[in-house]
Amino acid sequence: MSLKTILVHLDHTVRSTQRLDLAIALASKHQAHLSGFFVTGNPEYNISATAGEFSAVKMQALFQQKTAQAGISADWIDGSKTDPLTIPNVDKLILHTYYADLVVVGQLETGSGSLGLPADFPERIAMFSGRPVLVIPRRGEFSSLGERVMVTWHGGRLSSRALHDAIPVLCKAQHVDLVMVNPAGTFLIEAENLRSYLAHNAIVATWNRVVAEELSTGNVLLNQACDLGADLLVLGIFSHSRTGRIRLGPVGRHLLDFMTVPVLISG
Repeated sequence: MSLKTILVHLDHTVRSTQRLDLAIALASKHQAHLSGFFVTGNPEYNISATAGEFSAVKMQALFQQKTAQAGISADWIDGSKTDPLTIPNVDKLILHTYYADLVVVGQLETGSGSLGLPADFPERIAMFSGRPVLVIPRRGEFSSLGERVMVTWHGGRLSSRALHDAIPVLCKAQHVDLVMVNPAGTFLIEAENLRSYLAHNAIVATWNRVVAEELSTGNVLLNQACDLGADLLVLGIFSHSRTGRIRLGPVGRHLLDFMTVPVLISG
């Protein structure tokens, strides 16, 4: 199991260069094809885009320069020029995610849209694409990605889906930590079943059982990621749509609002 196609969302912002560099690093590690999808300024969402550091032309030139230097297969997509022209740009991006093994996007400012994107952009992509989505924090510099991975586990479909989606990354990681916060009495059984499953995929993981009553689960996970030196956190998110807006469960909402490391989400 491996990543063969990666789609990275790019826009006018300086943070796009961080997403691009990390996406190129992943594509190089997995020998995957990288598609750069440029989209910003969606009047359909009644949010006005403001010009950032990079125009579409400048970002395209940077994308082509960096991918050529990395020696990876790549193609450029300008969302404003792709068919069908009558649908919102974000929906065009979602259409292209169907043909990618992994989608890379950026964290938005809490509670507001950014450069014409809806405020629930990352979770919207995860929910409607059906693909694993790698969300890069809006602040901080990240020299590595996927070397030390922390996988959250609370049982059930969402945890199973997230773990399975992360297998290609886990196979190439130097260290994998599985973390369960306030586990139930079935902890030892789940731990053994997961150990066996990962072993079949040639993955050796360390179990971390965390008991915390005073802090929220979201805070506990971020603290644990820091303590473990993780450069990637894997999480299954619960979400539903109400009046057109995606609503996350409390843990997913906290991590997407306050993430300190890249987070790989599956919904």
